[in-house]
Amino acid sequence: MDIPIAREIKAGSRFSVKTPNGTVEFQVLKFGRGKGESKYLTTWDGTTAKQVVRDAECSVFFKGLEFTGAICMVHEMENGKWAVRLEFLIKEEGFWEGMP
Repeated sequence: MDIPIAREIKAGSRFSVKTPNGTVEFQVLKFGRGKGESKYLTTWDGTTAKQVVRDAECSVFFKGLEFTGAICMVHEMENGKWAVRLEFLIKEEGFWEGMP
């Protein structure tokens, strides 16, 4: 995986994600990265126990950096959890160092 954060975090890792309605615990299941002009766009697929609002702004901290993005998909699952996709446009200098 050519996403620095994905190499350091295993599937199942948990993050606190700030949303307009408070902080929710997000369990990461999969990372993705755009190509071409969208190469700085990352997607984080995972779950939360609390419902979040689609298209709301969110942020997460990693290695002292705050990444701001959006909640772009929310789907209620049968087990009472919510499947969520977060998107972050990460252009911070040094984050992609050594990455194609």
